[in-house]
Amino acid sequence: MKAIGLGVNETASVLQVAEEFDLDCSMVAGRYTLLNHGALDHFYPEMQRRGIGIIAAGIYNSGILAEGSKSMTTTRTYDCQPAPEAIVRKVEALEAVCERHGVSLATAATQFVYAHPAVTAVVQGALAPEHVVANVAAISTPVPAAFWADLKSSGLIPEAAPVPEA
Repeated sequence: MKAIGLGVNETASVLQVAEEFDLDCSMVAGRYTLLNHGALDHFYPEMQRRGIGIIAAGIYNSGILAEGSKSMTTTRTYDCQPAPEAIVRKVEALEAVCERHGVSLATAATQFVYAHPAVTAVVQGALAPEHVVANVAAISTPVPAAFWADLKSSGLIPEAAPVPEA
């Protein structure tokens, strides 16, 4: 099987190219995550309307959703930059909900993105064998429905965001 696609880290170019060419898929990095919900209202519905599958990359926003707010690295990164304080505070709020429900931040980040029906695949990334094991756990560990309800009621994710079914 062959497919024509586009790999970018912003949505406008995908929309523009889709006007000119029949795309089968698009890899889009970091535009729909626990921290960035920008694709939810227009981009993902348009991709679904056009039948363009989304391969979601950058689902950890270049690190902070994988390592968390208390990362031991010297710089917590968000979109390949040092994370602004507002982002760090939001990650801390996400971590608090994760802790209450016994869910890892990486699991929440992975499953949140994958739950959207426009997303056909997620790219997690791995630098070492233990990352592969962690990636498998992040996509396959059951998450209670109450966790997602808590994220929505606290305003950390939009009410309209699709979430995994328990």
